Amino acid sequence: MNVFKYFPILLMVGTIALYCTGNYASEASTMKTPMKASSIKVKATALGKDKATALENAEVRAFKSLLFEGVPGTAQSLPLLGEEEEFMSQNQRYYQELIKDKGYKNFIQSLEIEYVKGFMGKKNIELALNVDLEALKKDLKKNKVNSIKL
Repeated sequence: MNVFKYFPILLMVGTIALYCTGNYASEASTMKTPMKASSIKVKATALGKDKATALENAEVRAFKSLLFEGVPGTAQSLPLLGEEEEFMSQNQRYYQELIKDKGYKNFIQSLEIEYVKGFMGKKNIELALNVDLEALKKDLKKNKVNSIKL
């Protein structure tokens, strides 16, 4: 019974930690019916301090899932690249351009925002991205990215 008296404190500490990090929970999954055979539709969910940040977090989450985890239930169920840490250390410039400098936006064919909701002062967003998979693979090859698994 004494354990429950500490629950509000733990909940408050967890909420403050989530608020302070700026890295919010996110997930990505697949959607059926890509627009064309060389593309893939990925669904992603993320939080952010506002709608624009949540949208950017969800886009990055979708691409990281495609690159480093794969998208289950699709032809790209295996990741395009190896582990994210290894990739970052071997390809810092390309990682910077693709993820940090938002180069991934060049591969987004369409984007549909499906859900936006406030949560403890934050925005939770769910979106569907149609990604030009062939163009992304060609770009990875062109830039001679190490650890590629194409």
